[in-house]
Amino acid sequence: KAKYSTGAIGSSEIVLMNPTGKYLTPPNLDGNPTVEVKPSTVNFSWRTDREASSYVKITQGNTFVSEQGHSTFEKAHEVTATGLKPGIAYNYQLDWLDQDGNEGKSAVKEFKTADAPYISEVNISNITLSSALITWKSTSIAETNLYYGKDVKYGTTVVESSGSGTTSHS
Repeated sequence: KAKYSTGAIGSSEIVLMNPTGKYLTPPNLDGNPTVEVKPSTVNFSWRTDREASSYVKITQGNTFVSEQGHSTFEKAHEVTATGLKPGIAYNYQLDWLDQDGNEGKSAVKEFKTADAPYISEVNISNITLSSALITWKSTSIAETNLYYGKDVKYGTTVVESSGSGTTSHS
């Protein structure tokens, strides 16, 4: 009971709570996730305000495709989803679980994998008895290999001389 300065008497109920030392709510998403799209893989990165596991659920329309990730508890999360098809629209949802079993989820968002690279404009010039200059272009930055030989078994492989980071090759 309590007596106020006005003379009124107030009462309250006794509340007994034993602290458990556990969180009762999931960690919060901290900022916006980043999504790096490639033809058959996608890299997801996000942060939470407390340590939690890292998973990504991927669907295509209403069809489940995969769930990938790991159970390591961390604030900075990175998951690479593999096995996707090039040029396809998918949905993803980030999912995390803290050490107390509280599950957090992001909103469902969409991404489209990059188109598969291909080569074009293949040219063969400066042909001699022992050499030829072969040039081609790729639709994305790539390091490519040239396979050649006297028959369909090829036999020789040359890694392009222009190096990675280009779409023109020779």
